[in-house]
Amino acid sequence: MNTRVIKKRIKSVGSTRKITRTMELVSTAKAKRAQNRIRAAQPYALALSDLIASATRGAEDPASLHPLCATRANKKAALFIVTANRGLCGGYNGNVFRLGLERRATLTAQGQSVDVVMIGKKGIGYADFQKITLAARITSIDDRPTFAQAQEILAPWMDRFLTGAIDQLLVCSTHYLSAARQAPRVEQILPVTLVPDGAQSAKTETIDFLWDPPPRTLLADLVPIAVKTNFLRLLMEAAVSEQIARRIAMKNATENAGDLIKTFTRTYNRVRQTQITQQIAEIVGGAEAIK
Repeated sequence: MNTRVIKKRIKSVGSTRKITRTMELVSTAKAKRAQNRIRAAQPYALALSDLIASATRGAEDPASLHPLCATRANKKAALFIVTANRGLCGGYNGNVFRLGLERRATLTAQGQSVDVVMIGKKGIGYADFQKITLAARITSIDDRPTFAQAQEILAPWMDRFLTGAIDQLLVCSTHYLSAARQAPRVEQILPVTLVPDGAQSAKTETIDFLWDPPPRTLLADLVPIAVKTNFLRLLMEAAVSEQIARRIAMKNATENAGDLIKTFTRTYNRVRQTQITQQIAEIVGGAEAIK
C-alpha cells in the first residue's frame, strides 16, 4: 500500500475522531441538563399524585370520579411511538420502534383497531419505509420538551377518548431508569389509573383532609393535568435517554477511530521501513556495481 494513501486515511480518521469526540461532549452536556429537568419535575409530579390519591381515598369506585378514568371494552387504541429527530444514537430508535410494532401486532391480534402516532423524524422514516399508515406525524419535539408541547399533542386524543373514538391510549418510549440504564417500555396513559403503585407518600397515607371544593370537583381539574404531566414525563425521559445513547455511541466511535489510527500508523511504519530497506539495498547494490 502506498504511504501517501495511508497518510490520507490517518488524516481522514483523525478528522472523524474530532467530530465524534465533540458530539460526545455535546451529548454529555445535554444529557446532564435533561437529567436536571427530570429531577426538578419529580417533586411536582409526586405531589400531584399524592393529592389525587388523597382525593380518591374512600371512594367505592374511583374510576367513576372522572371520565378520563372510565374503563371500557378495548376496541380501538391509539399508540404513540416516541423516537428521535436525529440519528447517531446507537440502537435507541430501532429498539423503541420494534417494541412499538410488537405491541401494535399484539393489539391487532386481540381484535383492536390501532391508530399509530409517530413522534420523531427517525420513526416516521422507518414507518414510511415499511409502509405503515400513521394517524399523525409529530416532529416538533426537541431536546427540551415543554408542557405546552405535551398539551398540544395530547389534547386532541383526550377529546377522542372522552367521545369514545378511542378506548385506550398507550405510549411506547424509552424510560430513564438511571444514568447507566434505559429501556423501551409501553405505558398506558388513558384510561387513567388514579392510584398508581407507590404514588402516595407516608404523609398523605396517614392524614385525612377536609376537601373544599369536593374531591369530584377538584379532580375535574387535576386529572387532565396529571395526564398531561405524565405524558411530559415520558417525553423528558425519552429525551435524556436519547442523549445518553448518543453519548455512548459517539464514545465508542471515538475509541474505534483511535484504534484505526493506531492500526494505520503501524501499517504506515511497516511500509515506510520496507521502502527504506529497499532503498538502502539499491544504494549498496549500486556501490558494489561501481566497484
